[in-house]
Formats: sequence, C-alpha cells, structure tokens
Amino acid sequence: MRILRGAVSEVAARWRPLLRALIVPALLITALNFGTQYLMQWQHESNGSFEGLQALGWAQFVVWFLLYALFAMSCHRIILLGEESLPNRFGIYWTMRETRFLGWVVLVAMIYMLLSAPFQIAATYLRLYITPDSFYWHFNAYIPVLLATYVDGRISMVLPATAVGERSSIVESWRMTRGNGLHIAGALLIAAIATDLVSIGINQVLKDLPQTGRLVSFMVNFPLVAVAVGIISVSYRELSKE
Repeated sequence: MRILRGAVSEVAARWRPLLRALIVPALLITALNFGTQYLMQWQHESNGSFEGLQALGWAQFVVWFLLYALFAMSCHRIILLGEESLPNRFGIYWTMRETRFLGWVVLVAMIYMLLSAPFQIAATYLRLYITPDSFYWHFNAYIPVLLATYVDGRISMVLPATAVGERSSIVESWRMTRGNGLHIAGALLIAAIATDLVSIGINQVLKDLPQTGRLVSFMVNFPLVAVAVGIISVSYRELSKE
C-alpha cells in the first residue's frame, strides 16, 4: 500500500500547515452540523414536526458542501504545492479555481452515488428478506461501494489537477490511472473503513455520552479525511511523472 503510506507520510510531515489551513473549515463544518441538528430537534419538540426547517436543511447542505470543497482544495494545494500556495493560510477563500473544483466534486459525487445506488438498494432488500443484521452491516457498509470507489479513484485525478491550476478531464484522468485503479481504490477503501471503525470505537467508548461521542468522532475524522484527500494527491503526483 505504497499510496496509502505516502498519503499518511505527507499528512504527518505537513501537519502544521494542514492544521492551520483546515481547522477553521473543520470547526465551521462541525458547528454547522450540530447547530442544524439542535435547531431541528428544538423545532420538533416545539411543534411536533420538521416542516419549518426544510429550507435550513438545504442551506446547511450547500454550505457544508462548499466548506468540504475548500477543505479538500487546501489539502491538495498544501501537499502538492506547499502552504505558500494558499490564498489564505486559514483555509477561507474563493476564486474561479475553487468554482471549477467544486464543479468537479459535484460531478464525481454524482457518479459515485449513481454507481453505488443499485447496490445499496440490493443490500436493503437482503437485509429485509434474507440476511441477518450482523451480515447486512458489513455488506451494506463496504460491498456496495467497491465498484463506485474504483471508478471514483480512476476519475478523481481531475481534483488535484484543478487544485494546482491545471486543466484536466474525466477522460484524461481515466487514461492517467490506467493500471493503477485497484491500488487507488484499495487505499481509499482502507481509509473509509478506518474512518468508520474509529467513529464506531469512539461512540462505543462514549456510549453514555452520545453527543460528546459524536462530537469527538466528528473532529477525529478530519485527519482521516485529510489522508483520503492525500491519497488522491499522492496518486496524482506520482502518475504525473510517468
């Protein structure tokens, strides 16, 4: 798992600039998620419904998506170009490059969802009619995303390319990753599984304090997300040399 080791090494070696650039977006994402949750809970307890917060829910999703795009953009630029390449050292900025990057993020996410949706539906059917919950959890958590992760790994080179100011395309990314798709997908899948297991472990340890557990796991997951972004960055850097 050379790609995974490289990503972990990059994040560990650059932890100071990454922390400085990512802490504000991470805190804003966390505050946004918990703030929306408490508002919805308050609305439900007061009025017995969530109807008045539909617009808030959509607004929260849009802002969340923008902040995660900035989070990923900063990771890519720090790993590939260094901290001095950021327009703002604290990770809050927006240019036309970020707009292009966001467009690619939306496209890659849509492809991922379209590919994984049939398998998620099949997993739900198996849970309801065939398999016990214990088997279903493992099946639904990982098996449905294998194909989607492979395809996303093949097309995701457009993200670091855009982050460093290069023009790229899905076709070019697919060509660049030829022969390396399984390695990239494997590294991404390990990062995803590690993120899930860490969250489960933290919530299990803090099961008597569920909100505290959720907050701690949410914050701890950000370095693991940085590693996942680093996998794409390292892959792009290595494949660009070929």
